[in-house]
Amino acid sequence: MNNVLETGLDLADKYSAHITLLMVIPKTQTSTIFYPSAPHHTPFPMIVNSVNFKSKYEKLLSNALDIAKKTKPQLNISTKLVRRRPADKIIEIATKGECQLIVIGSRGLGLLKRIIKRNLSDKVVNKAPCPVVVVKTDLLKSN
Repeated sequence: MNNVLETGLDLADKYSAHITLLMVIPKTQTSTIFYPSAPHHTPFPMIVNSVNFKSKYEKLLSNALDIAKKTKPQLNISTKLVRRRPADKIIEIATKGECQLIVIGSRGLGLLKRIIKRNLSDKVVNKAPCPVVVVKTDLLKSN
């Protein structure tokens, strides 16, 4: 099981809280992607269908919900799938009072990458109106 999901479920179980599994589809997922047409040739652009990305995110969210319900069947669990910049949407939802705690993952970017590209968890921690629990994720771990 994913460290972030496990932590969120454990906290919700401990405090008898409702949990919302939020999946935010980044706006950049509908950008033009360039694929090489052949070795040493100019790549050709291909517009990626946003429906394909949405169905992938829906499947991820559905899988997380299945795991959550099997792991903690006593919890009240809902899901929400939205499109926007992830940090902005998470902060917006928290600001509207739709959550009292955010559990978010962090890939553990190095200092240089964090300076150049402020990561999602940093943005949420610094702007959220409620407490944020940051869970280190292991992308190489296969659970």
